[in-house]
Amino acid sequence: LEEGDAQRALELAATIDEPSTFLCVLRATALLELGDVEGALAACDAADALGGGDDLDVLWTRAEVALALWQIDHAG
Repeated sequence: LEEGDAQRALELAATIDEPSTFLCVLRATALLELGDVEGALAACDAADALGGGDDLDVLWTRAEVALALWQIDHAG
């Protein structure tokens, strides 16, 4: 993802079977970069389901998704 290839990041993440909040954040960020805001929101929800609701990376990514959805009140 740091190399600027969101699609490649998603492809690599798909090869990892063990769910984690890190992968959910990676997926959410990549999907957001690709314009799939609903998919990014679903990835944030998956991170929450894994117990990452208080994780700073999850919170930051969820705020980015909220901004993409123009939900300003939920972004802050």
